[in-house]
Amino acid sequence: FSISTMEYQSPVAPVGGFTSAKLVSIGMLAAVIGAVVTLALPTSPSAMYTTSIATPTALRSPAVTRMARPPVRSGGLVAVPAGAVQSGDSAMQTHVLAAGRDFVSTEGSRTWIGITGSAALATAFMLGVSRMFRAAGSSAETSPLVTVSSGMSMMAVTGEIVPATIIGAGRVGQALAAMNLAGTDVVLKRGQTVATDGLPSGPIYVCTRNDDLAPIIKSTPKDRRKDLVFFQNGMLDGLLEEHGLGLDASNPERSTQCLVYFAVAKLGDSPVDGVTDLNPEGLTAAYGRHAESLAARLRAANMSCKLPTAGEFRAQMLEKHIWICAFMLAGAKNGGVTIGEVESKFTRDVVLLIGELLYSCVLTNPDVPFDRPQTVTDRLLAYARSVAHFPTAVKELPWRNGYFWDISQRQQLLEGQEDPTPYHSAWLKEYGPTLPGPQFSITKNADRA
Repeated sequence: FSISTMEYQSPVAPVGGFTSAKLVSIGMLAAVIGAVVTLALPTSPSAMYTTSIATPTALRSPAVTRMARPPVRSGGLVAVPAGAVQSGDSAMQTHVLAAGRDFVSTEGSRTWIGITGSAALATAFMLGVSRMFRAAGSSAETSPLVTVSSGMSMMAVTGEIVPATIIGAGRVGQALAAMNLAGTDVVLKRGQTVATDGLPSGPIYVCTRNDDLAPIIKSTPKDRRKDLVFFQNGMLDGLLEEHGLGLDASNPERSTQCLVYFAVAKLGDSPVDGVTDLNPEGLTAAYGRHAESLAARLRAANMSCKLPTAGEFRAQMLEKHIWICAFMLAGAKNGGVTIGEVESKFTRDVVLLIGELLYSCVLTNPDVPFDRPQTVTDRLLAYARSVAHFPTAVKELPWRNGYFWDISQRQQLLEGQEDPTPYHSAWLKEYGPTLPGPQFSITKNADRA
């Protein structure tokens, strides 16, 4: 069950131009007018015809806006009833305008006008008080502005934590387990398997090194492999496809992948969300079978987690891959400096690499909706500022820079084209680990599978 994107403004906000205070004021003004006119007008109907009072047009009813009923929280569940409600428009129009009706053609009296003013006062006052109480009740139950992302499940809205099997008792694995205050997760350590030690159902969070992924997949029962949720950096496409777990929406066995933009300094620490000066809403994103329940877990711990579409996730995943490959290589080229030093002191090098690697991604992923190069560059530099103390090193080559090395080799050897990333290739040869021969694909190493 999903909820479309919606926004609900607090009941305290003006509705159709009328707040609670305005309604009370209108009622009091109507009462005063009624009293004054009652004293000023003669009681004789004939005298009323000679006062030459024109029908007031300034008091015509403003349009009263219809608004959706605010989300009602019941038993921890946010529900949005269908339909709409009116804000008492017919009653308000009838009574507020009563004092200004075309009474010159009516056989009136002081009594009629007095009753009219009193009715206006009572009606407007009750509407105002009613709206005040409704606003107070709503503010105690919902935030002034409730936003629900498109496609987000009810589970994610309520913050319910789905019990998970967590493979890996390191910093990320322990942090994820700590988010489940009910303590219903099972954390597996080295030597334990999902088949013998894990929960019988639910997501399986894989928080290990990349090189451990293939054995973990193979040791997981086939009917549970689709429940695997991967938190690793690097390019996982080849591995997931080899085991039938690719993220294609048409794949009934697709798994889940999380782009982690939060950091855990040391074991037992709370995670720090990777918000930046350009993206204060956070950058962490998840896509796949268990994306919504993962987002609910993170949000319950005041962490951000986006739920993008397939195309958006692909672009964001490649962006994060560009970030780690570009910054690690630029740092290694300049003596192993920190991420922050790369961003502030060696900006030219890393910007050059970001541009090359983005071009390579666009070349090989023509259907992916990438942002403009300058936008991507600014976003990645901003993230670097948020993790400025991190060290740099070129490692896990098959999962990281090897992806771009293989594209370069394929472009040159098989297609006779120029290297799309010449600086990346040259610097990887000089400052990275020993590279294989040109006929060898780093990312399709048979030993890895």
